[in-house]
Amino acid sequence: MQIKHLYAGSWVPRTGLHLKELKGFLEKGESHLNLDDTKLKKLWRKLEAQDIRLEYDPRREIKAQSGQLQFSCHENGLIVIEKKYEDLTKDIKTVGDFSLQKLFPAFSYLYSLGAPVPKIFTSIFSIMPFILTLEKGTDAEIKKIFTDNKNACQEIVKDKERQLYLGQEMIVINEDAADYNLIEDLIFIEDIKTQFHKILNLHRFIWEEVDKVREAKHLPYRKLANTRDTLMSLNSEVTFFESRLNQINYLLAEYLKQAKNNEQGEIGRYLKAEYESLRDTGNYLSDLWKMTEDNVKNALELVTLLYQESTQKELNILQIFFIISAMGSLIALGSIYGFNFQVFNNLGEMVYHGDTVSFTFFDLGRFAFSAILAGIIFYFTFNYIYNRVSRPKLTDPKKLENEEMANISRMMK
Repeated sequence: MQIKHLYAGSWVPRTGLHLKELKGFLEKGESHLNLDDTKLKKLWRKLEAQDIRLEYDPRREIKAQSGQLQFSCHENGLIVIEKKYEDLTKDIKTVGDFSLQKLFPAFSYLYSLGAPVPKIFTSIFSIMPFILTLEKGTDAEIKKIFTDNKNACQEIVKDKERQLYLGQEMIVINEDAADYNLIEDLIFIEDIKTQFHKILNLHRFIWEEVDKVREAKHLPYRKLANTRDTLMSLNSEVTFFESRLNQINYLLAEYLKQAKNNEQGEIGRYLKAEYESLRDTGNYLSDLWKMTEDNVKNALELVTLLYQESTQKELNILQIFFIISAMGSLIALGSIYGFNFQVFNNLGEMVYHGDTVSFTFFDLGRFAFSAILAGIIFYFTFNYIYNRVSRPKLTDPKKLENEEMANISRMMK
């Protein structure tokens, strides 16, 4: 048995425009984008890219060398990293460190402008599984490779001239001449599976968060703003992943078309079946995300409306109290008429007399200040109580009821 190379890779949606930007960065550490030049140069020097070239085979791709590693970036976003075999454990660490500490951080910053990646999608890059190419290996030798690396071979696909050993974290290709297209297919398939799992889990998370709002029945007024902001954030993430699914489904159609044209032997049929399965999964997830989008927007519109209505009610009540208080103060001032008064002792003799006036500007200012101060104290007291006592109803059937969505939700639990 002779082990040849170790491969790893990932996929993110890219175009020929991105490829042009990447070539400029790899050659000079520069970019026309509004990025920090110091940080960009630091990432570029860390990458140590050499022998940078643009190739067409059959799609456009950039290839470059970095120390013992070679990496290529296709215009469709597929990234492939290659290392000549020396020691499998050390090779895996070398490829992993280069990918996660040098290549992907550089790419992430270079393409950091524009639509942001949601925080919930914690790792957009994945380099699992590693792909090992070798020749003239026996079943026992190859299975020992899996065992030595604490992995398990889950499936074997065999042609006359090559065999494919599939594990969760490692794939071994046993053939006389390495098929680079097969390696790219396997990297793309496994990466899309990973992304589909993340998208499905995110759908469950978002649906659960919306259900928490729906099942609350009533919501304290003070929590409406935070709930609205949370739903707005979830809605933006729904939009991101809906676009991501469209991009994946478009590429899957292209790869499936190629797989059908090259359907030869068991491995060719395996690739075709995998692409068909991913296509069906992509269509299912697209429909699922359309329902998720409707669900989030429905809840967001309701909470936003309730927030606006509750705020308006609070303002209306405060306005009424303020008008009543102000009018009461003015009426009280106006009711103080001027008059004469006299004070007599027990003998009927007048001992004191005096006059009062209706009111003065000083009195008006004093009473007005007292009224305003009382109004301010009342406002903050009322606002404090209102925010903690008010619990707007979330289950108005005219605004929220959707029996079909409710049935789907129950079916998915």
